[in-house]
Amino acid sequence: MTSVQNRLLQLSGNKQLFIVALFASLMFAASCKTTKPDPRPTPRPDVSIPDPSGKPYGEMETVTWKNDPKDPVTIPDPIDPKDPVVDPNENPTIDEGFTKASYNVVMMLPFLTDRMGGEQVPRQSMPALEFYEGALMAVNRLKMEGVNMELTVLDTKGNRSTTSSLLESSSVQNADLIIGPISAAGQKLAAEKALKSKTPMIGVTGASNITENNPFFVQLNPSYEFHAEAILNDIETNSALSRSIIISRADSKEKNRVDLFRKAFEAKTGDGVQIPVMTAGEDYMMELLGDEIGRLRAGRRDSIHIIIPSRDETFVSEALRQIGIEAQRLRVPVKVYGMEQWMDFNKMSFDYYERLNVLISSNGYITRSSFEIKNFQDNYFSQYKMLPGETVYLGYDIMLYVGKELKEHGTGVLSNWMKTDQANGLHTKFNVKPVFENPGETVEGSGKVNQFMNTYVHILRFKDYQFVK
Repeated sequence: MTSVQNRLLQLSGNKQLFIVALFASLMFAASCKTTKPDPRPTPRPDVSIPDPSGKPYGEMETVTWKNDPKDPVTIPDPIDPKDPVVDPNENPTIDEGFTKASYNVVMMLPFLTDRMGGEQVPRQSMPALEFYEGALMAVNRLKMEGVNMELTVLDTKGNRSTTSSLLESSSVQNADLIIGPISAAGQKLAAEKALKSKTPMIGVTGASNITENNPFFVQLNPSYEFHAEAILNDIETNSALSRSIIISRADSKEKNRVDLFRKAFEAKTGDGVQIPVMTAGEDYMMELLGDEIGRLRAGRRDSIHIIIPSRDETFVSEALRQIGIEAQRLRVPVKVYGMEQWMDFNKMSFDYYERLNVLISSNGYITRSSFEIKNFQDNYFSQYKMLPGETVYLGYDIMLYVGKELKEHGTGVLSNWMKTDQANGLHTKFNVKPVFENPGETVEGSGKVNQFMNTYVHILRFKDYQFVK
């Protein structure tokens, strides 16, 4: 992701019709029961999602759609101490639910209609617009499959006060399921509202620490603790966990990610065994790295696994360069595990990826050669005159998944997820499980459910200069 200097996107053609519709009302609906043309339209240039480190104007949400560990989507204003707080001693119950002729679904996204004017739209609006495009395509498919659903889309305008007001609206009060908001602060407010009303709320950003003791919060974008677990599972499948090492910067966010790996590693190995961690950046890093690789080699021929939980391109590039030098000097095979943000690096020498057998964990993967993907791309292109981006797939997969769950299980979708639910999407897979307050607790026990989480994470390897499954 890169910061964008020009915050306004020039529009043309039918796109203006969508802007006019949004200006006319902060709330608009797309129904599965009636045929409504999509107000969005025609060609537009590719738009980069702003880097969360950039400072947006006003009190706007900073949107991160890709998972960023212990790095929830940020918002400038803090949570008000007067906001409702859940009693940690309570153990909320999940009802079996019931079926309905039609289900009310509310989607809360930062369209920023108050910042739109004429033929221009803020670039920060594009992720929400693209997510909506994908969701609307899913709504149309659900309609053909006999799912009766009223979709109400609300513009949070990227600020907490608007989100708080919308949560008191009749649309939210009568909702059977809520998707969004996006910011951490907005999600916290919505999660508390969902708990009080016992309405399932879908999180889509992978943000952590949103809520506790709240079985009505469902995170469908896996948080980074499950990325750490998936990486260690992949290592364990092919080798020994003891032949692993972590390299990171002396950075608070990276330290949080390292801690997740440490926790997952200790849970697997037991007896207090810890994974070696090198805090890089010292002048003598090369010497330390060589010593550690030499120690792990110990006369064996299988690969050494080096985990780099960093999204800093400069640091990753230098680390890979030094790993390559030492691996060649010591004649030892290595595999390097990184983050999904590595796919977006634009200055990286991908020869490093190829030589060092780089693998990454990712929430999504698109098999371009599949018939379903090609068909989806054709349908999307016929409407918008461009190929769909990752956020379009995310909106489509999430809406299609929850729509089918509502059709099959009615308002008792959470009861079904208590049993663990699996499904395939175009861009991701769903393996939804309850996350308990205490590790080791099970559905059969009386443990408290902190939330539900999609735990499926792809492991992608770099081969022939591309990441593949």
